[in-house]
Amino acid sequence: MKYLTKEWLIQYKLSYINSVTKKSKQAQTQNIVYYNNLYRNRYLKFIEIEKSDEIYSDPCKDLELCEQRMNEQGITEEERKLRKCIYRYYAKTCEKRIAAGAPFVFDENHAARKFEEGLRQKIELLQHMPPTILDKVADIGVFAFGYVSEEVKRLLKPYCGELKRQCKGVLKQAERETEKAEKYLTKRLGVSEYTELFLTDIIFENEDIYLLFDNGEKLLIKNGEILEREEEKLFAWNADIPNSGWSMVIAAELYRTDKKFEIHFLMENRNEYERYTVWYLTFRGTDIQEIITPNNEFRFK
Repeated sequence: MKYLTKEWLIQYKLSYINSVTKKSKQAQTQNIVYYNNLYRNRYLKFIEIEKSDEIYSDPCKDLELCEQRMNEQGITEEERKLRKCIYRYYAKTCEKRIAAGAPFVFDENHAARKFEEGLRQKIELLQHMPPTILDKVADIGVFAFGYVSEEVKRLLKPYCGELKRQCKGVLKQAERETEKAEKYLTKRLGVSEYTELFLTDIIFENEDIYLLFDNGEKLLIKNGEILEREEEKLFAWNADIPNSGWSMVIAAELYRTDKKFEIHFLMENRNEYERYTVWYLTFRGTDIQEIITPNNEFRFK
């Protein structure tokens, strides 16, 4: 049984809508001028944030600046050591971008499509609200930008409060079932630790299945089989490439059935424009183990 379903995720997102909305008298009626002003301001802010992403900076120039600061006259030896550490850290984390030779060029048209996609997703989410609330909304676009009338705000508080209580209850139940199942594993796994990790590959080897995550995390499913996989494509997230897309674990839960283990992942695929698909990925095996690598050996210490 899956507790953390697509429907649960929608309800979970809706439960936080009240906390990100404000009252506005201008939201009481449909007002195209008000909407256009909100749109323009949010768009410009979005573009500013996207453009300032360090992936569009020139790492070679940034490294030169770090070197200048490291060799600056009149600073203490303690400060110089600190700046050397910063220099080495930056050189290591940006070595691929430095080797590439040229910085990425910011594409505003691409960013504009991402902005539009984000707005579309927010409106689509809000349309899952009950008619008792939606019928009072003058402009769902204004609602998507976070502004509602006083009447709608009054309705949102109890609705979101009850929804949050229900969603947390479902999450707690999934956690309890997962803890029960983990006791029978060869070694503690910490299934919840895989939430918000990027799944990069699924490898079949003999009777086993290996799941590869970003930063080197790896799961082994002994005598594994796939019970459910709604999407074949995995987007390989790459921190060194803008808009690479990703396949992220939104939620994970574990169950023990007939002396075997089932691990359920609620996944989210996002493409280069951040259009997303939520899907199920479920495996079954006789044991599930974490394969320790240099990048993840600290996780449970």
